[in-house]
Amino acid sequence: MTADLEASRTHLGEHVMDNQDKRHKGDQKVSYTLFLSLKPTLKAVQWYLILEGFGCNLFCETNLNVGWIFLQLLTLQSFRLLEELERGEKGIGDGTVSYGMDDADDIYMQSWTGTIIGPPNTVHEGCIYQLKLFCGKDYPDNPPSVRFQTRINMTCVNQETGVVEPSLFPMLANWQREYTMEDILTQLKKEMMSPQNRKLAQPPEGV
Repeated sequence: MTADLEASRTHLGEHVMDNQDKRHKGDQKVSYTLFLSLKPTLKAVQWYLILEGFGCNLFCETNLNVGWIFLQLLTLQSFRLLEELERGEKGIGDGTVSYGMDDADDIYMQSWTGTIIGPPNTVHEGCIYQLKLFCGKDYPDNPPSVRFQTRINMTCVNQETGVVEPSLFPMLANWQREYTMEDILTQLKKEMMSPQNRKLAQPPEGV
């Protein structure tokens, strides 16, 4: 077991006992407190749970109810978003597409910022586009909402709001749960190179 995993085991044990005591006193916020307590070692916890069979042996030795609350909190969505966060932090391809969390303290990991550097030989060349992605509680079963913060003229983007219209963007319209935020950004970059978008007149800078 690595040092990170060993540290996580100790950290988990300490906070399970803390929250076990609170639960006996009728504190209904035990799950929220538990999640916050574990946040600093979430990356290590993720692998610990996989290697140790979701930590059931540890939690059963202390308090089964607390263990069940923890398993409910670290849902498949949480694991998926942790994986996407880790990939985003490592960097993607040639660096022309990137993304990360808006707020490191967002325990639900819902709000993200994406960046696309406009592809060469298009009107978007050299432009840096900022986007907001919001992953609801049903992600990845349903797609995130996607909105350009930087003004852009594209056939799939609402000119008033900057929202990427699902009905006009096939990846969102035909969403599959294995798709990722990286896939969305990469596909939007490809859309910039499409015949209908590559030469489309763009809004003046700073407007």
